[in-house]
Amino acid sequence: MVGTLCVADRCARERTEQDFERLSELADLLTPQLDQWTHAATTSLPGIALSDDIALLADSVSPLVDLAELHDDPKLQRYAAAARRRLVSVLESVDTLPDPRPEPVRVFDLRHAVNRALREAVFVSGRENVMMDLGPYPLPVSGEQFVVERAVTHLVGAVLNHTGHGYARLALETDADTVALTVVSDDCTIPTGEMSRIAASFDGTAEGPRGAASIRLAGGETEVFSPGMNARSGPSGSAFAASWVLARG
Repeated sequence: MVGTLCVADRCARERTEQDFERLSELADLLTPQLDQWTHAATTSLPGIALSDDIALLADSVSPLVDLAELHDDPKLQRYAAAARRRLVSVLESVDTLPDPRPEPVRVFDLRHAVNRALREAVFVSGRENVMMDLGPYPLPVSGEQFVVERAVTHLVGAVLNHTGHGYARLALETDADTVALTVVSDDCTIPTGEMSRIAASFDGTAEGPRGAASIRLAGGETEVFSPGMNARSGPSGSAFAASWVLARG
């Protein structure tokens, strides 16, 4: 597979430092995807199941990486980005290998998972300026609760970290068949690279296709579309939305 990264404009102009910074963030987006494609193309190991030890290791490493990404030290952030890419590569490699055992259908209450993730994000960020509405009833969905909690923790932590003096609003809303998680902040602008990492963390958290995110930059606003999430961020604030199919029976 061959791809190109292009920047088009209708008139000649000199690029600003902000332009180069956004282009650098876009280039950083491609690195994890290329690593995953390369690994998937070259891996031919026999089928094994994801062991409890690897799951526990991932559970321990992910919060450390989240903490490192919140610091301003460029070296620490580079190490955190490398650690996250390698962890994703390991988990993706094991997940794509055939498992001889039938995989059980896991159903959990999304309200419980989001509430746990919200408490962790508030604790890690040290900020409590978030309003939540999780609804009055259980919301059963199928999937990996650990993966969902990790993705929501990453999302809420990033929003709180980039929110000024305003409040972030988190809500779970349902219709007949689906439940949607929305996180909105009017006083929050998130860098493009961080938005792509948030979208990637939701890839595979719900039933449906998995794939790379697409990004659009227009009028100073960034929009990210992926199978697991839609998001936008700019001078007017940030909004994220992810959805799951309600489990029946």
